[in-house]
Amino acid sequence: KTCMTKKEGWGRCLIDTTCAHSCRKYGYMGGKCQGITRRCYCLLNC
Repeated sequence: KTCMTKKEGWGRCLIDTTCAHSCRKYGYMGGKCQGITRRCYCLLNC
C-alpha cells in the first residue's frame, strides 16, 4: 500500500517532477503536488 506525507518546509508546489525529485532525495518513493494550496506530498510504503 502507498501512503502520502506532506513535505514540510516547502512553499507552494508548482511542478510535480520537482516535488518528486526532492522527495526521492530524502528516501521517499516519489511525490506530487496536491490540494487547493498545492503542497508537495511524498509517497512511501506503509
